Amino acid sequence: MKRMNFYGFKMHIQLTDQELIMSYVVAPASYHDVVVEEEIIDQFPHPFTLADKGVLSEP
Repeated sequence: MKRMNFYGFKMHIQLTDQELIMSYVVAPASYHDVVVEEEIIDQFPHPFTLADKGVLSEP
């Protein structure tokens, strides 16, 4: 299998139900979503989190 490299950044944002930004992280594209989401959730714990399928997988 050919190894692929990704360059750039991804922004992860935590919003309130009124769409106000509570927390955000700009991470290198090579960081797995789970690692970054854990950092955001630790900064501002919330009773529930909506995220895409990438957050449910393991790094």
